[in-house]
Amino acid sequence: MRIVFLMPTYYPDSFGGAERQTRILARSLRDRGATTTILTPTLQAQAAGTDDQPEGRVVRLPMRSDPALGGRYVFSMLHFWFRAFLWLARHRHSYDVIAIQHLRLHAWPGLVAGRLFRKLLSAKLGRGGEHIELRRLPAQKLPFGKLVVALARRSRLVFVANSSEIAGDLAALGIPVDRVARVPNGVECPLEPRAAYRAPDGACVFVYAGRLAQEKRVDRLIEAFRIFSADRPATLRIFGSGPETSRLVEQAAGLPSVRFMGVTDDRDAIYGGAAFMILPSDSEGMSNTLLEAMAYGAVPVISDVSGAGDLVIPGQSGVMLAANTRDGILEGLVTAGGLDAAQWAVMSAGARQRVCEKHAINVVAEAYLRLYREMADDRMNRAPPERGSAEAGVPAPVVQ
Repeated sequence: MRIVFLMPTYYPDSFGGAERQTRILARSLRDRGATTTILTPTLQAQAAGTDDQPEGRVVRLPMRSDPALGGRYVFSMLHFWFRAFLWLARHRHSYDVIAIQHLRLHAWPGLVAGRLFRKLLSAKLGRGGEHIELRRLPAQKLPFGKLVVALARRSRLVFVANSSEIAGDLAALGIPVDRVARVPNGVECPLEPRAAYRAPDGACVFVYAGRLAQEKRVDRLIEAFRIFSADRPATLRIFGSGPETSRLVEQAAGLPSVRFMGVTDDRDAIYGGAAFMILPSDSEGMSNTLLEAMAYGAVPVISDVSGAGDLVIPGQSGVMLAANTRDGILEGLVTAGGLDAAQWAVMSAGARQRVCEKHAINVVAEAYLRLYREMADDRMNRAPPERGSAEAGVPAPVVQ
């Protein structure tokens, strides 16, 4: 199977969950004999071009602005559309699958190339709820979002939902169940847990890892932690970067319990020795941070957003925030910090077992290969749709 992942961003421009998930999935697919290519824009001139990585060939097309933003960056979007479609056209005999990672404005060239060149086509949704792409894109002022969604609905496209919430959202939006595949995110599971109930200095260590953006609500977390750490030994390590970095660093000035650790791909450095992973976001897909932390044995303290309920059973494998307000986050911190060593150990083991049994990256890679093989078999046995047909979707198997 020869797969092209069409990305809105990738390393070194962004170090988010989608990039991490695609990287480890592509590596696992290659271990199973697949050929993988990652096609992505880059704003860094020195990164542009093609190079070979452990995850496969990475093709970075140079852009002046983020092509997935639209709006005043519409010319960069159109530039990426042209460049990416041209690449997909020139190399159409070298791939079988176009796997669109997140259905954003960058998806247009993949949708068009998939239809023109009769390639297997999938689109993995990034978020659920009100933030799901099929709702957000048509709401944009310019018509390009509506165009992408219309093409996605009319294409031979399988929507990949990594959580039950996203699958439910797709059903509510009129996507037939046979065009939705349930494939969860995957994670690399260490052989042994690396979390710890307390640090050597006795502090209770909480970790946040992810983009520093408004919807992640790290500002509320800092304010809650300011109160929480005032009368107990506790540390909050914040890993990541993003548009809110400067404001958050300023907000935490003079608060020694909050430490900004920058960006790293070293999972041991992030989760090793931590007791808890805290994620107070407004929305998520199936968070890679959540999966990784649970695999390491860190107990999650999270808001009840898309994918959370599929992974976390309150009291057994984590703590669910009643709300991601400052007071709601503080309540979750107090609950987590109040666990004794035995209670924490039970939750830690439950979190790790739940993830490593069902979300190990080798299991997920096999699920994708099975999905693409079944899509190919269905394509072989199905006549092409009539030109102009309103429904051109190929029924997709559901992968649990």
